[in-house]
Amino acid sequence: MPRRLANAHVRVVARVERKADESPYGACGDKQHTLGRMIRLDTSSPYANAHARLRKWKRAGGLA
Repeated sequence: MPRRLANAHVRVVARVERKADESPYGACGDKQHTLGRMIRLDTSSPYANAHARLRKWKRAGGLA
């Protein structure tokens, strides 16, 4: 897991550095979200999803 996190971090930093001349809040490749929003989604969504799954698991096991 730490290796995957480190690899993801390297990819995010590399992408941001490639786009350094552009504003992180300008248009992104998908034209729907800004680059800043895409980075936020890519970094926060997995944690939110895992948190929801853990809460569901705790409720099912009678731990909550």
